[in-house]
Amino acid sequence: MASKLSIRRAQVHVPNTYAWCESTHDVNWYCNDCPEALCDLCFEVHQRARKTRNDDFVPIRKANKQDEIVLPEICKTHRGKTCDLYCCDCDIVMCAICFTEKRKQHTFKTIEEEIDSQKQYMQDQLEVLKSKLDHFSDNLSKRQKVSKPFKESVDVVRQTVQTQRLNLKAEIDSIADTVLVELSSFVEVEEQNFKQDCQPHENIYNIKEIKKLIGGIEQNTEKMSCTSLFELTGRLRTTIPLYDVTTKSVLPHPPHFVNGTVGNNDWISSVQQIKEGRHRV
Repeated sequence: MASKLSIRRAQVHVPNTYAWCESTHDVNWYCNDCPEALCDLCFEVHQRARKTRNDDFVPIRKANKQDEIVLPEICKTHRGKTCDLYCCDCDIVMCAICFTEKRKQHTFKTIEEEIDSQKQYMQDQLEVLKSKLDHFSDNLSKRQKVSKPFKESVDVVRQTVQTQRLNLKAEIDSIADTVLVELSSFVEVEEQNFKQDCQPHENIYNIKEIKKLIGGIEQNTEKMSCTSLFELTGRLRTTIPLYDVTTKSVLPHPPHFVNGTVGNNDWISSVQQIKEGRHRV
């Protein structure tokens, strides 16, 4: 029953396989000595055969739990055959019949060799992954360490800006209050000067007297007697000097304000100009 098929390509040995089994039963057993996955029929034959009756058989579920055993797949094309060869050119597993029928010229390995190779590859890649993980973890840790003091420094600057804002607001409010107070004082001074320059009893009296004198001169000169004429000219000589028109009123100079921006001296200079303006004639 058990024929040993030795196919040598690069001195690689192909293990025993069962080519005659046509059973469609599920694979329930595994022979650790062959190694071979077996259906119930093959298992019975395996136990009766002289060369295999003393082999170590285990249920397939138990075999799956053994750490060092990777069970070969059952060939889907050839029933009863296990895929115990690996085609390096096609990157697939195959049974011995698949190899002899379609892939004689291909490079192959036993499934055990390829499994060992794949395991080694996984171990190598595991080290690569661990190295990358350490790299990313280290970068993340460094980034987190930098982020915290950065945010703290931003908070310090933010607090400084807020404090400076309050200081600037207070300074601007102080300057604005000074300007407003100064403007109010301008109005008070102007009201006093206006009352002084335009007193009703003086100006109205002067205007009436001057108009009376002008009327008297224009209307009565031709008909006046000598006595009246002399009286009028006497009045003119005594009253005209009293009307001093050379005295000038102190006129207010309109205040001028220059719009400025924070950080320059326009505000201060504007206040100074306002203060100086109140003394101009």
